[in-house]
Amino acid sequence: MSRDRTRARLVACAAALALAGCTAGLDVSGARWSKPSASVQEVTLDAMECARSTTDVGRTPDLLIGGVADAVRFGIRERTRQRVYEQCMTSRGYERRPGA
Repeated sequence: MSRDRTRARLVACAAALALAGCTAGLDVSGARWSKPSASVQEVTLDAMECARSTTDVGRTPDLLIGGVADAVRFGIRERTRQRVYEQCMTSRGYERRPGA
């Protein structure tokens, strides 16, 4: 394997790791959300159902390119999943806690 090809792969891996670190996980614990008179069980159930609803959101075809292309694709998918999750929680009457 040539040095240029090895270097390109290292750069692609570094970019993928950098972008992956920027994605926020879904808050299935419900700690970032509040709803007056909601029990802990209700918050957890709603958070899990909203997270489940994001399973197929933002799916893109696997381009078999790898590297930076996949990192960008995964970043877009995670941002879309986060947006859909937040919309779901909001539609169920929850508000994001300040500072969360």
